[in-house]
Amino acid sequence: GRARSINRHSWSETELLDNLEDSNSHYAKVFNEMRRRIQIRSQQEAFHPNATQYTLHFDSGVFAFWRESPDRHQSVFAIHNITNQMQRVPLTELNLIATEVWTDALSGKLYDDLDEVIEIPPYGAIWITNSRK
Repeated sequence: GRARSINRHSWSETELLDNLEDSNSHYAKVFNEMRRRIQIRSQQEAFHPNATQYTLHFDSGVFAFWRESPDRHQSVFAIHNITNQMQRVPLTELNLIATEVWTDALSGKLYDDLDEVIEIPPYGAIWITNSRK
C-alpha cells in the first residue's frame, strides 16, 4: 500500500489558487463538487446535528444511513458506493412512504417507482429525500 504520503502535498498559495481557478483542473472540479454538496447538505434539515441517524445494512460495497430531521418532516437515505464496481440497491429495502415524493438531493432525479432497483456508479452517492429545497 501507499504510506501516509497520499494527500500530504504541501501547496503554495499561488499554486493552489492557480489550480482552483482553472475550471478544467481535477482540483477545481473536486473542490467545486465538494462545495456544491456542502451547500446541498446544509439545506437538508435531516442533516441537523440533533437529527436521528441509523446505519442501513446492504452489501459490503454499500455504506448507507438514514437520517430524520428533528421535527420528523424530512428523511434522507444517504447511499454510497464504496467500490470500483456498480452497486444495485432495491428501493423496496428502504421502505419509502408511497404517499411522499422522493428525489435525489444531489442530482434532482425523481424516484416515482418505489419498486425500482437503483444503480450507483463506482464511488457514487445518492441522497434520497422526501423534501428538496
